[in-house]
Amino acid sequence: MAKVSPFSRGLRGLAASGAVAVAIAMGTATTASAQITFAGVTTYKFDAQAFAPTATLGGLTVTQNGFSVTTNTLGYTGIGGTSNSLGLVSLTNAPFNYTGHTFQMQVAFTAPTTANQVFFANVFGSVVNFHGGARIQFNPSQIIGIPFSNGPGSGTYDFTVNSVDIEHGRTDVLLTGNIVATVTTPEPGSSVLLATGFIGLIGVARRRSRKA
Repeated sequence: MAKVSPFSRGLRGLAASGAVAVAIAMGTATTASAQITFAGVTTYKFDAQAFAPTATLGGLTVTQNGFSVTTNTLGYTGIGGTSNSLGLVSLTNAPFNYTGHTFQMQVAFTAPTTANQVFFANVFGSVVNFHGGARIQFNPSQIIGIPFSNGPGSGTYDFTVNSVDIEHGRTDVLLTGNIVATVTTPEPGSSVLLATGFIGLIGVARRRSRKA
C-alpha cells in the first residue's frame, strides 16, 4: 500500500474543510445578509386616470413622496417616514361617495435595478355633512419574489404595502410599506475572501508537513 505523506493527509483534511467552508459561504450567499438600498418614487391614479405624481378623487388626494431605505442584516426595511414614504394622503370635508372606485400606485425604482411595480386597491367610504372618511385597501397587498440586481449582490425581494384609513380633514396620513430582500449572488469581496482563506490553509498544511 502506498504511503501517504503528512502533507497529502493535511491537504485531504483541508479539502474537506474547504468544501464545508464553500458550502457555508454558498449558504450564506442565499440569505439576506448583505444590506441593499432601495430608492424610488411613486405615481398614482384613481379609476381611469393616467399615472401622475398627484391623484385626486373627490376630496381624497394622494401626493408623491420619494423614498430611500436600506435593509438591515436580516434583509428587512420599512418605508414610512415623514420624508421617506410611498406617498402622502389627505381628505377634505367635501361630500363624496368613494365606495366602488379604484386606486393604483406605481413604484419606479432608481436603485437597485428592478422592474417597476404596480399595486392595485379598492376605495371605500364616504364623506357626508362633515362626517365620515375613506379607506384605500390594497388587494393583493404584497408582491413576492421580485428580482433585483446591481446592489452588493443580486437576488429577490418581497414588497408589502399597507392599506390606509383616513378621516375627513386629515392632511398627513402616510402610505407605508416594507421590503424583505434575499441575496442569491454573493458579493465579489466574499468570494475573494473565501479563496484567500483557503490558500492560507494550504500554507499551514505545508508548514506542518515540513515539521513532521
